[in-house]
Amino acid sequence: IGPLVAVHLHRDVLVPGGQPSPGGEHVAGESGHDRPEALEEHLFRGGVVDAPVGQLVGRHPPAHAELEAAVGELVEHRDLVGEAQQVRVHPRARVEPRVLEQIPVWLDQVATAGDRAGVAPVGIPIGDEAGGSASGLEALLGGLNREQLRAVTHEAGPLLVVAGAGTGKTQVITRRIAWLVATRRARPSEILALTFTDKAAAEMQVRVDQLVPYGYTDTAISTFHAFGDRIVREHALELGLPSDVRVLTRPEVVIFLREHLFAFDLRAYRPLGDPTRFLGALAALFSRCKDEDVPPEAYLAHAERLRAEVAVLETAADPEAAARRDEAERQAELAGAYARYQALLAESGFLDFGDQVAVALRLLRESPAAREGLRRRFRHILVDEFQDTNRAQSELVALLAEPHRNVTVVGDDDQSIYRFRGAAISNILEFRSRYPGARTVVLRRNYRSAKPVLDASYRLIRFNDPDRLEVREGIAKRLRAERGVPDPAPVRREAFASGGEEVDFRGKPPGKGGETPVMLLGEDLGG
Repeated sequence: IGPLVAVHLHRDVLVPGGQPSPGGEHVAGESGHDRPEALEEHLFRGGVVDAPVGQLVGRHPPAHAELEAAVGELVEHRDLVGEAQQVRVHPRARVEPRVLEQIPVWLDQVATAGDRAGVAPVGIPIGDEAGGSASGLEALLGGLNREQLRAVTHEAGPLLVVAGAGTGKTQVITRRIAWLVATRRARPSEILALTFTDKAAAEMQVRVDQLVPYGYTDTAISTFHAFGDRIVREHALELGLPSDVRVLTRPEVVIFLREHLFAFDLRAYRPLGDPTRFLGALAALFSRCKDEDVPPEAYLAHAERLRAEVAVLETAADPEAAARRDEAERQAELAGAYARYQALLAESGFLDFGDQVAVALRLLRESPAAREGLRRRFRHILVDEFQDTNRAQSELVALLAEPHRNVTVVGDDDQSIYRFRGAAISNILEFRSRYPGARTVVLRRNYRSAKPVLDASYRLIRFNDPDRLEVREGIAKRLRAERGVPDPAPVRREAFASGGEEVDFRGKPPGKGGETPVMLLGEDLGG
C-alpha cells in the first residue's frame, strides 16, 4: 500500500496534520479510527486517512493484515492512493447545465385577429422596453442579410431558396419557423420541418428551441423516414399493419430474404452453386424501387411491356430480338420477386427502410380521410437539403402541401450527394414547374471560406455544366466571400494514387506559413 495512505473522497481540500478539512471529517493516526471496521466505515463516508499504515496498525498487530486489506481494497477501487507522500486529490469537476440562450420573441408583441388571415402584426415596438432589451422580432431578424431576410419573412405560398455552401441556410429555416410562430401566422403544431439526418434534425430542433419561448415545442422536426414512420404507425390499422410494426434494417432484410429464399420464383438470380449470391443486390433493388416511387404493380406492368415489345421484334425477325428477350425475362423475374417480397413483408408484419416513406405516400394517395387530416394538421412545410430528396419524398411533400401550397424548400444542386439513392436535380426543376408562381431567393454570401477556396470550387463545379441550375434556369450562384481574410493563401492541388497516401498527407502538420487550402484529388478516381 505504501508508507502513507491518503484517501479523500468527495472533498476539495485535504488538510495535513490531523486537523478537520473544511466540509468533511479528517482522520489521523490518533483519531480513534484505527480499527479495521471503523476505518472502513469512515472511508465509505468520505473521510480522510493520512497516517502511516504502520502507525495505525502498530497498536493492533493482529489487525494488521485485515486493516491493510481493507484499506488496499477501498483505495484501489477509487484509485486515490498516494505513493510516497500525502497526495491532493481533486474531485471530478461538476458540469453545470448550460443556460439555453433564448430570444424573447413575444415579450413586447401585440398581435391582432388579422394575423391568422396573413395580415402583418401590428403594435410591435422597436424601442428598448422591458429593461432596455430589443424587441422580440428585432432580435429574431437581427443579423440577417437582405436575401436571408426576404426568405425568412416570406408571407405565404411556395418558396425556393437556392442556398450555396456556408450561406446560412439552416439559420434561414429555423428563423422562418420562429417567425411564423412569433407573428402568429401558424401554431407550432401546424409546422412541419423535414431534413435527412438525425443529427441535422436534432440541431434544427435545438436552434428552434432557442428562438421560441419555452413551452412551444410542438413543431414537428424530423427526418423524412421518421416522419413517414410516424404516419404509418398512426394509421397502422387502416393500412392493415400491427400497431407495433417492426422496421427491418438492411442486414435484416438480407436475412429475411435468405430465410424465404425458396418462396421466390427465381432462376437467373438464384444460381445452384451459390443461391444467396444476389440477395444483397435484390435488397438494394427493392429499396431503390421504393425511393423512385415504383410499386410492384408498376414494375410488373413494365416487364409485360418489355415482353410485348420483344414479341413485335420477333415477328419482324429483328436481330436484337434475342437480346431483348433475355432482358425482358430478367426484368420479369425481378418484378415478380419484388411483388413476392412485399407480400412476404405484409404477411410477417414487417416494413423495411424504404417502406417508411413509400407506405406513407400510398396512404396519402389512397385514403382521403388521412390525406385531409394531415393537410389540416400541417399548414406550413419546410424542407432542408431539397436537392437530396428522391422521387417518393418529393411526392410526399407535394401531396401534403397541395391545398395551401405553403411549402419552403432549401437546396443547392451543387451539393447533391445522394444520387445513388435516387436524388436528382429534377426535383428542384419540377418544383419550379409545379409551382409556376413560386418565389425564388438565392443566397450567395458565404460566411465560411475565403475567396481563393470559393473561386477554386466554382471552377471545379462548372465541369458539371450543363446539368446545373445556373445553366438550365439562368440562376447566378457564384458565391461571394464575406470573411475579411487579409492576403489569403492560394489553393494548391494535390493528387494521390491511393487513399492511403491521402491519409498520410492529411496527417502531416501544417507548414511554417500556416495552413494552405488544398484541393485533394485521387488519381484512382479519375482525378
